[in-house]
Amino acid sequence: MNINHSRRRHERASISPLSIAFAVGAAVGAGVALFTTPHSGGEMRRRIASGVKTAQEELSEVVEETRGAVGALTKDARQTLRYTALRLTDVVSATKDAFQADAGVQERIPADE
Repeated sequence: MNINHSRRRHERASISPLSIAFAVGAAVGAGVALFTTPHSGGEMRRRIASGVKTAQEELSEVVEETRGAVGALTKDARQTLRYTALRLTDVVSATKDAFQADAGVQERIPADE
């Protein structure tokens, strides 16, 4: 598995900090606008309800994006772990073979008397 490929997929799956900042800024701006403009009680309740609905929709989108990003990261982590385990197995096997070959060579060399 190519590590760069994994990194690119992670970057695509990540939630942009800019999109989170935008959503938070929009919610704060909506709240400030609601409470700083003079309106009747009924109008204010309607606007608050509308703002809450918008915030819920945006939060749902962020939750879905987060869920997708976590799923992609989990998949990448599993693949990386499998790849690392295979590489480690290869290294251990090569090291074992090298030790065995070295031991065989030493057995064939007569000891100095």
